[in-house]
Amino acid sequence: MINSFEITNFRCFQHLPPVALRRFNIIVGDSGSGKTSLIEALFLSAGASPEIYLRLRAWRGFGAALSLTVTKDAYESIFRDLFYDFRQELGAKISCPDTSGGARNVEIKYEKKSEYDLPLEGIGQNAFIVDPIVFEWEVAGKLYRSALEIKENKLVVSGTAPVSPLVFLSPAVREASSQNAISFSSLSKKFRGNLLTDAVSKLFPEVKDITIEMLAGEAVLYINSGLAEKLPIADISGGINKFVSIALAILTNPGGTVLVDEIESGFYYQKLPEVWRALVDLASVRDVQCQLIVTTHSYEFLTAASKSLSDDQIASDTLLLRLEKSGGEHSVKRIKAPAFHSAIDAGLEVR
Repeated sequence: MINSFEITNFRCFQHLPPVALRRFNIIVGDSGSGKTSLIEALFLSAGASPEIYLRLRAWRGFGAALSLTVTKDAYESIFRDLFYDFRQELGAKISCPDTSGGARNVEIKYEKKSEYDLPLEGIGQNAFIVDPIVFEWEVAGKLYRSALEIKENKLVVSGTAPVSPLVFLSPAVREASSQNAISFSSLSKKFRGNLLTDAVSKLFPEVKDITIEMLAGEAVLYINSGLAEKLPIADISGGINKFVSIALAILTNPGGTVLVDEIESGFYYQKLPEVWRALVDLASVRDVQCQLIVTTHSYEFLTAASKSLSDDQIASDTLLLRLEKSGGEHSVKRIKAPAFHSAIDAGLEVR
């Protein structure tokens, strides 16, 4: 799990000094304060190669396909908004020490090449001086270099780092039914499928059982809701489907971290107290012990989360992080559980 983070020259953050985390972390702040950028920074720190950034780029709506002319400007345009105020020459640094006792850092920068390709036809301005972007991870004191280069009109990744046990769930990406089926299968093989089934049934009593069935050649989760036939879980409710995705991410990622952007999305507001408590309980299972880092815009969700703080253990493990922006500078305010709970009780605005 992530003990703390420090971010330099990444997206909207010129520099965020070290910020300590707890097991259950709720991130709030105005639009444009950097909630999603913070989640993305943590996600990048856990990656293995620059391919992880291309996924984030697609999730932000840029599309997975890239059309490049082999020029310095075209290549760097893919990465320019990774850096604060577009200061590409400074590079970006993200540091996330974890509970295993080792630092996990990533530095993103352009690396000067000692030789360049010179095409014989179609030479344009800056056509052959493209410096590759390099993601350099430091994991437990060892450096891993991974570069993304253009070769023969293709983006080629060289080198990888060991990945960290971290899952990112974004509202921009709906978890594939097949992936949820695979995750549930891994639980079921260990006779632990009941952890998910019991949690879902408690929240949504119409769900009697969860099984894996084949649909058009693909393994899909089905539920028994008391009808004549089982139904694909994705057809029942967006809220049920989202809860299942988060719950499976927790249960199949013991000792790791689950990031959820806009956690309230898809849930009926009156269900939020039960949903949050159920996720906290799953993350607290003895041999799971998973960390949650979530963002929200919802006052209803914050009210729901505050209700769980009557449990002293959950309260000691919970932290509210408020991202603030003033004069172009971003900062993080840590609000401990007692102050968070008191603010909600008093009807104060904490978002």
